[in-house]
Amino acid sequence: MPAAVSLRSRTAGWCFLLALALASASAPAAAQSMACGTYKDSSGNTTLTIESEGHGFLSGAYQATEHLRMVRQDDVLGTGNLSTGRLENWYFSDADRTVSTPYREFTRESAAACKAMPEPIEGGCVMNTSECLEALPEAEPLQLHAWCAEGVGAACMQLLETYQQQAKDAAPNVDEPPMPEICREASPSFDAEGCMAAAEKVASEMMGKAVLGLQHSVDAPLPSAQLDELSELCRVQHGETFCADAAETLWSNGRLQQARDALQRSCAQRADAPACAPAKDLAVLASATASALAPVPASTLPCGSFEAERSVLSQIRFLDGGVVQAGGREQPLRASLRDSRILIHRELGSDFVLQLLQNGNLVGMDGGNRFAYYERKPAAGGERCTQ
Repeated sequence: MPAAVSLRSRTAGWCFLLALALASASAPAAAQSMACGTYKDSSGNTTLTIESEGHGFLSGAYQATEHLRMVRQDDVLGTGNLSTGRLENWYFSDADRTVSTPYREFTRESAAACKAMPEPIEGGCVMNTSECLEALPEAEPLQLHAWCAEGVGAACMQLLETYQQQAKDAAPNVDEPPMPEICREASPSFDAEGCMAAAEKVASEMMGKAVLGLQHSVDAPLPSAQLDELSELCRVQHGETFCADAAETLWSNGRLQQARDALQRSCAQRADAPACAPAKDLAVLASATASALAPVPASTLPCGSFEAERSVLSQIRFLDGGVVQAGGREQPLRASLRDSRILIHRELGSDFVLQLLQNGNLVGMDGGNRFAYYERKPAAGGERCTQ
């Protein structure tokens, strides 16, 4: 889902409904018009829970819980999804037994008395839901931080995306090929037609690599202060999706133990959350010191065998001349060094990118093998490698 959906044509209606809700927040229970209770979609996989006049949530075994700010006028249910940033109008029908959304229909499973609505922060995102969610894409990090700390998951996600984009924009384009001499006007070998032919050839090769996924992809590094901020916001906010994404960023930046902590917080929200498996596999990190897990530059290729609890390559063995044997693969792979990291190449698919740690172990840094922690195994038969 997108972080925010602009519905400016419906803003006036939503703002009007929201103003009514805030004006009547202290109304007696007899005046409540919201049909509180639980509603199930036709598949039975998603539950809509309306808890009060102003809030509810979507939940299910296969999705992260999404928190909703809502208000009703007649049969229109204005909703602001604080987890995804989506603003929508839903509709009651069949004497409040049905709630229709643009994507599915919910049928009431059980009615319930409406609870008191949690008191929103004065001037915060929850109090000004429509304006806040529409402003997310252009909001400054300081404002996004405040909204995230308030519990608005969409603001947390937007803050993370903003920091990632800033880092990407600031990073040099290392994949841009160098200009050949034939294209340098000051060079004696300059040839305009030859340069055009060379450019077309390089462009074709780059496009082919992109289509086949032959290029490795590692996130641009974030400043230390931003990593601390994201880790702390996960600790305070506890959102499943945000903590899982923050864990990826922390891991990519060498904050292995903070990444595992974020995975555990994401897992705590739902037993079947995707973060639960890597959080369990990384239990070994709890007994390691921060200095032992510190990333160090690799000056030579490793030698010997390494194993990870769960990964695309669970067993790898580095041999002479950059040859790599991977468990379950008949054909050996090749390894090389780039930017002080270890790359394992394959014919189809992006490169595996491994980071050497102070304790001699390795971790997966590419998107396809993230959260893999490879422990060095005792050498068998005095194995040696020459680079």
